[in-house]
Amino acid sequence: MKKERATKNRLTSASGRGQRFRHSKFYAIMYEKGVLIFLLSFLIPAAIMTFAFAMQGIHPFGQRQILVVDLWHQYYPFFRVVREKLLTGGSFLYSWQNGMGTNFLSLISYYAASPLNWLSILFSEANVRDALTFILIAKIGFSGAFFSCFLRYTYKRKDLSVCIFSVMYALSSYTLGYYWNVMWFDTIALSRL
Repeated sequence: MKKERATKNRLTSASGRGQRFRHSKFYAIMYEKGVLIFLLSFLIPAAIMTFAFAMQGIHPFGQRQILVVDLWHQYYPFFRVVREKLLTGGSFLYSWQNGMGTNFLSLISYYAASPLNWLSILFSEANVRDALTFILIAKIGFSGAFFSCFLRYTYKRKDLSVCIFSVMYALSSYTLGYYWNVMWFDTIALSRL
């Protein structure tokens, strides 16, 4: 008899806590506003790409690098110039880094205008390659997060299926096949907003 009452009291207490939790501001923000799905849709693809790079020995987890094809010959050099101009206060209108000098505004607008590139100033000169890797991982995470917003508002869903499809979008074959083409990853992320 006492055990039954104790069990009933625990269930009532747990039910009361559950009800209070469902009426709290934290619940409203995390579940009703979709912040939890947004965060999961960012963190899961970012974590998967980080894990994949670590398993493949991509720098800083090993000696391999992601700098291949156009990323090595075009995007990375422009990325470094943007970082240098952000650190030194150089002009974004013109650059003497290429040939006899060039209109840098057109180059940056096409190749390196991502606001995430500004994060490169947080990395030392020796770790600029790592900055590019982590910015790429962030872009992949944001593509999942913003796709979750698209799904949530288009289909009026708040369940885990939004997160699942967002992760699948972020890790689509285009992402995995063309991760070296970093200039288009902002477009992939923002195309669904």
